[in-house]
Amino acid sequence: MHDGNPDDFQWDVVTGISGGAMNTGAMSVWAKEDGLAMSEWLSEMWQNHLHTHDVWKWWPCGVVCGITEKQALVDSTPLLEFLSSVLGEFKDGVLRYSMVGTVNANNAEYHRFHLDAIPKDQILE
Repeated sequence: MHDGNPDDFQWDVVTGISGGAMNTGAMSVWAKEDGLAMSEWLSEMWQNHLHTHDVWKWWPCGVVCGITEKQALVDSTPLLEFLSSVLGEFKDGVLRYSMVGTVNANNAEYHRFHLDAIPKDQILE
């Protein structure tokens, strides 16, 4: 349920980092004028359909192997599969200006990705 004016949910730009990047990806596939429906869908999706096992799992070879061989503490393949499944339902792709950011844990370099600049057929590759 929302309080206030539905026009307050019509953002021109969506952006985020880390968990906010997941929200940004989900928000970017909704048209600006569908902001209220988007916020309700996003709230329902994250509250009722996204669980820890949808985000990560332990490496079968163990934590040390994950760090030394996989260069990651945990396997985030489930998150890619979850997001591909959920966002794959939006066949029109990105519908508004959107940007996500990441920081490389090895060298602290910041990287930006403009989702609206990625061709629709390459977004979930």
